[in-house]
Amino acid sequence: MCARDSDLRRGARILSPRDMGFGQLYDDVGDAVVVADANTGNVVLANPVAEEMFGYEPDELIGKAIEVLMPPRYREAHRRGMGAYVATGQGHMIDSRQPQELVGLRKDGREFELELTLTRVRAPRINGRFVVAVIRDSSERKAAARALAASEARWRTLVDDAPDLILTTDTTGKIVSSNRAVQGLVGGELVGRSIFEVAAPLADPRLRPAFEQVASAGSSTSFVGRGAGPDGTPAWYHVRLGPIRLDGWLEGFILIATDITAEKASEDAVRQLAARLADAQRLSHVGSWEWEVSDDRLAWSDELYAIYGVDRHTFGGTVAEFLEAIHPDDRVRVQGAIEAAISGSRPFAFDHRVVRPDGQERLVHCQGEVLVNAQRRPTTLVGTCQDVTALRDAARHMAERDAQLRLERERVQERTEFMHAIAHDLQNPLTTIMGYAEFLDESTLTPDQALYVKELERAAQRMQALIADLLDAARLEAGTATPKLAMADLAALLREAAAAIQPGIQSADLTLALDLPAEPLLVRTDARRVGQVLANLLSNAVKFSTDGGEIALRALQTAAGLRIEVSDRGAGIHPEDREKLFRRYSQLEAGRRHGGTGLGLGISRSIVEALGGEIGVTSEPGQGSIFWFTLPPGA
Repeated sequence: MCARDSDLRRGARILSPRDMGFGQLYDDVGDAVVVADANTGNVVLANPVAEEMFGYEPDELIGKAIEVLMPPRYREAHRRGMGAYVATGQGHMIDSRQPQELVGLRKDGREFELELTLTRVRAPRINGRFVVAVIRDSSERKAAARALAASEARWRTLVDDAPDLILTTDTTGKIVSSNRAVQGLVGGELVGRSIFEVAAPLADPRLRPAFEQVASAGSSTSFVGRGAGPDGTPAWYHVRLGPIRLDGWLEGFILIATDITAEKASEDAVRQLAARLADAQRLSHVGSWEWEVSDDRLAWSDELYAIYGVDRHTFGGTVAEFLEAIHPDDRVRVQGAIEAAISGSRPFAFDHRVVRPDGQERLVHCQGEVLVNAQRRPTTLVGTCQDVTALRDAARHMAERDAQLRLERERVQERTEFMHAIAHDLQNPLTTIMGYAEFLDESTLTPDQALYVKELERAAQRMQALIADLLDAARLEAGTATPKLAMADLAALLREAAAAIQPGIQSADLTLALDLPAEPLLVRTDARRVGQVLANLLSNAVKFSTDGGEIALRALQTAAGLRIEVSDRGAGIHPEDREKLFRRYSQLEAGRRHGGTGLGLGISRSIVEALGGEIGVTSEPGQGSIFWFTLPPGA
């Protein structure tokens, strides 16, 4: 070192590195070295690194107070420390084994971060105390550290704020870190715990094999697995697992799991919708299709293959093949309809026949529309085809049925008119017979003559009842007998019917048991028609009962309404004969023996059904019969 006189060095010792016992290392060391007199605090040595670090020319620092190398805000603290050191020989920063992090001041006034190590020395050749400062510029390293910390903070924030489950593990599967999504889902301290023990959200059997695969193959893998959601309900996750390597060595694993429950539900919903659509097409025999005109690509739904009887594996998906599936007599017409739809870009519809490979012929209705591009040119035809064979057959059957109904109505009308004519023609002579019978009854007759007149009157009354039944049957069959509804006491009606049948009961040496509630049974019904049904059922019970037997008349209140029963202890009815009982003009052998017309029960059935009820019989041969009918609530 060359000493030179200057104002800055005046009063200061002039030393060389040799004076301090420094060798070549003083100049070659990479750190800045500054030596200050412990008594004055002035710089006595500064190596080239120090001069360059602080921005000074060679030897410019010599003689300057060491304080010029620090910002003014630190100088007072420095003076106090140096004073204490001079006085006591002790300084908390001197001879410290740990570098001190401070701020330096360059000549141009710029501050920078540094690391400082202070060591007390005694020069072997001179008498005095000195402090050697070894200085390292740490600004770039700390800036890099701060940038790294900021980057790590940003990455941590990004990871923590991510909705995905993100965690890292060591090579054994023990958790090293996890983001908030994982912690919020699992809870508790996770670091150090095995992922296979705490990964309830990812409790899928493929998790452990995935770790083994990544460890052995060294590459990432992924799978879709089941686990638990935030509320504990089943959830689906897309799991991605990859290796973490450091210097080529496997250090651990990173796992990222994305909750795809909503997407999975959407996929399931789409699949279910497609399945329901396929079911709907299958049940309704409707298939959908789409034809790309430019490249002649025809796409069919599953049901169309079934409708046309075409094998999907051999069907090439062209219009030509579609036409081949059509009945030969209909192909030209169908092709013309398609060409007309394309040329006119308008909706279309046509019917055609299909001959399936098994020879079965079906009728198909097709309809659709033409899609065009921005230039109004047809690009795609879309539509549906429906197997309407059953509809055609049903329509044909309905037409035949309508014709039969019309014919039946005509026959009913003819029969009604015929019965009215018969009733009219019979009524006139019957009126004359009854008039003369009444005249004779008032005359003086012998006992035999009086008996003959009574028989004549009974026959006439019987004939009048038959005429009334014929007219009733005709009106009911024609649908002109509309019930006249009003509130009525059904219990009172039953008692009146029981009283009216009493002469027949006594004449046949029978008894009639009534099982009726004491309170009124109010219903809205046609009292006259109900009385007519009761009269028919009671008269039949008298007619077919054994002398000395019992007839029972009862009314039951049920959840479905009122049920009226007339039971007897007669011969009973065979099962095959029960349905015949309620057909008009149909009689069993027993009925013919008793002179019946076969109209009473048929008329009763029509009346009860017109009132919204049902009628039937429960009977076994030799055990009597129970004829019953019901009336709905409010009937």
